[in-house]
Amino acid sequence: MTIVVVTGASGRIGKSVAQHLVEAGHEVRAVDMQQPAGAPSWASGPRIEWTLLDLQSADAADRLKAVCEGASALVHLAAVPDDAPFIERLVPINIVGLFQVLEAARESPSISRVVVASSGKIMYGYGYGDGSTSSMPLQAGTPPQPICMYGATKMFAEGASQALAFARPGTQVIAVRFAWCPRTTADVRNLEQGGSGAGVAIDEYLSPRDAGSFCLAAVTARLPPELSYRVLACCSKVPAGGVVRWDLSDARDLLGWEPQDTFPEGVADILADNESGYTNVDGLFTHSSEALLGD
Repeated sequence: MTIVVVTGASGRIGKSVAQHLVEAGHEVRAVDMQQPAGAPSWASGPRIEWTLLDLQSADAADRLKAVCEGASALVHLAAVPDDAPFIERLVPINIVGLFQVLEAARESPSISRVVVASSGKIMYGYGYGDGSTSSMPLQAGTPPQPICMYGATKMFAEGASQALAFARPGTQVIAVRFAWCPRTTADVRNLEQGGSGAGVAIDEYLSPRDAGSFCLAAVTARLPPELSYRVLACCSKVPAGGVVRWDLSDARDLLGWEPQDTFPEGVADILADNESGYTNVDGLFTHSSEALLGD
């Protein structure tokens, strides 16, 4: 059994990650501002302990340090999940909050594996910005091309993750470029109608289930001892005729992970969340990637 800290554990991806870990027999220390609506059985069982915490609170650093005590792994998912006012929203959570979580991991003598959520949006200059698919599939070593400040904060997340690996020899850090996991019923309906564009294309789809199984593998896989930091992409299966945007071979080789879902598989979980009224992204979309790209 492994003790794993999961921040953002009530989000779309966070819930799936926590559930996969609990059902695999691990102990989860879940961190979020609220627990999932409806109290699913996995979220209230003996293998999970909740800490209700706002990363902007004055005591966040001390409480994160306490949560990490004795844990062996950390999965950091908590973030403002799209473009938003930079100073007011992105900096407190995606920059300062990220730093505090990684600092708690750095100070923990027990944590040896850290998984940090990056985003496919740091690469949206390819294919969307230039209208070309000639650079596909994107490799981990392809230079980032963010098109919004949210994407820029995820570049910071990758750099900070690499700095953590450098500062803590023996700690293995994986930054995950997640593809697009829809948030709302409207998102799902758009995909059903053949949605396309930055972050709303079927070949960008990521199911919660695939994201959860990926993070389970990232926490538990036996990695080469010399590996300290790696960027990996995570996307569900691309339907026939779709553009293969992400090279998943590193995730396959290192983690033994393969996506299982192809849209619309997995949308039932998204629709259930939407119907329950739970969302942790309300009011954040004052600047969308689509607006930045233009019509």
